[in-house]
Amino acid sequence: FLADPRVEVVVVLLPPGAAVPDWVEELAPRVRVAPGGETRTASVAAGLDVLPDGIDTVVVHDAARPRVDLGALDRCLAVAAQDIAAVVGHPAVDTIKEVEDGVVQGTPDRRRLWQVQTPQVFPRTLLQHAHAAARATGVDGTDDAALIERAGLPVQVVEGSRWNLKVTVPEDRAVAESLLARAPRRSAPPSTERGWAALVTHVRSGGLIAYPTGTVYGFGGAATPEGVAALARLKHREVARKPFLILLEGPDAAPGLAWSEEARRLSRAFWPGPLTLIVGDPRRTFPAGVRGPEGGVAVRVDAHPVATEIVRRLGAPLTSSSANAPGQPPATDGRGALEALEALGADASVWVIDAGPVSGGASSTLVDMTGPTPRLIRAGALPPARIREHVRLDG
Repeated sequence: FLADPRVEVVVVLLPPGAAVPDWVEELAPRVRVAPGGETRTASVAAGLDVLPDGIDTVVVHDAARPRVDLGALDRCLAVAAQDIAAVVGHPAVDTIKEVEDGVVQGTPDRRRLWQVQTPQVFPRTLLQHAHAAARATGVDGTDDAALIERAGLPVQVVEGSRWNLKVTVPEDRAVAESLLARAPRRSAPPSTERGWAALVTHVRSGGLIAYPTGTVYGFGGAATPEGVAALARLKHREVARKPFLILLEGPDAAPGLAWSEEARRLSRAFWPGPLTLIVGDPRRTFPAGVRGPEGGVAVRVDAHPVATEIVRRLGAPLTSSSANAPGQPPATDGRGALEALEALGADASVWVIDAGPVSGGASSTLVDMTGPTPRLIRAGALPPARIREHVRLDG
């Protein structure tokens, strides 16, 4: 939820007297902690009491459901925007029996039955009024939608995923772990030193990330043979034909490259920004997957603060490739990057660093600096005329 820029605050409800987990403290200040109650209804009421002013929509979610259906959440939010309560669920596939003392009392028509899950989304005032009525009458519901129903108000069901599993019995944990291992992880950029350390360790150990750049989201990892190979597998790409570019903190971060005076002049003028330079790598500083057939390496200093901070924290170059599946446009937000990863069959070894939407637009301008005269390879966001103000440019 914190990866969604629409979410202003998350309230975590813990058993009274329980210690606050470290991961909650790491996510402050967007996370608030409150003691829950004896029942689900009492716990949600406690959460409502600590919500800040200005929150119009409330999402109630079971912590025991670790695999949120984001598409269903979007549809619920759209319903709640019309001042109607919305819940996620799916049609029942099993026959449901009414049983008392082990004896069947009846069989409801399965065609009218849905299994309801969370998230459940409500206009804040609607949910507060429903809870006030429940307190006044001593009613306790198994979910918050039931309180809305008792008030005679409509609740709309939005179909979600059957994989939105609630971990209830020990056997569920193995299923949930298997599902999570097959799904990329999505989170907001780290806000603590501990969070950044975890991200850096992930990349240095060969893990991949999706991250925002100045124009689109990119996929990348460490600029090592292992990191490049992992990125090539993800993108189903033959790097011998199309190498990956790399993001630097600056020219001094890659002293082994052949930085001509013209290359340094352009880097001073346009970095950070949408200019990619192909620079010679005579010492073979970088692996083959980022070197072109003539030995050049495409490098850029990106303008997005999250990409810049990742490279700075990593203390080394970061590979970069557009965050998209074959034939699809590059993602311009974290949700799109996640969808691209799912289409590519990525697993939990890829982390999505969701910093919200980026501008989109043209790719970076690409200039080859390996020859005697800089040569324009691809026109992009930086007009070639501006480059010609600093160097002679062929093409």
